[in-house]
Amino acid sequence: MGKAILGRRIALCAAVLLTFARFHVWWSQEMRMYMVATLWGVLSLYALVRWFQAEGLIASGSDAQPARRSAVVLWYVLATAAGIYTLYLFVAIILIENAFFLGLSLARRRSLQPGLTRAWIASQLAILALFLPWIVLAHAHALLVSGYAL
Repeated sequence: MGKAILGRRIALCAAVLLTFARFHVWWSQEMRMYMVATLWGVLSLYALVRWFQAEGLIASGSDAQPARRSAVVLWYVLATAAGIYTLYLFVAIILIENAFFLGLSLARRRSLQPGLTRAWIASQLAILALFLPWIVLAHAHALLVSGYAL
């Protein structure tokens, strides 16, 4: 993601810093859903950045190749849905991404295409639709455990 946004040199520096970050090493040794959720979070954010680069809203890094909008939107939806299935706290990333889109929309009121807003709303609804079976199952289980089942 750093390479796509800021170029290869800065991405390499960030990777080296992450390699020796105590907190990252400690959590990577936990081998639980946190590392998988981190992977989905990075993929979700990367797809979001590539999507906005394909739309021309964010400048590309020095050697980033143009992406097809449909492919990056699909990757964004799938990575985000997988992330929320992995860890419920992943909702924070979704809220941040929506806040970023809202801020971008407010900053570019006149130059933001209506098609992008429709695609954004459709992507959020697709993520919700992919997660809906789990919500229904969790709700039914909660009712069963609490004794309110019919």
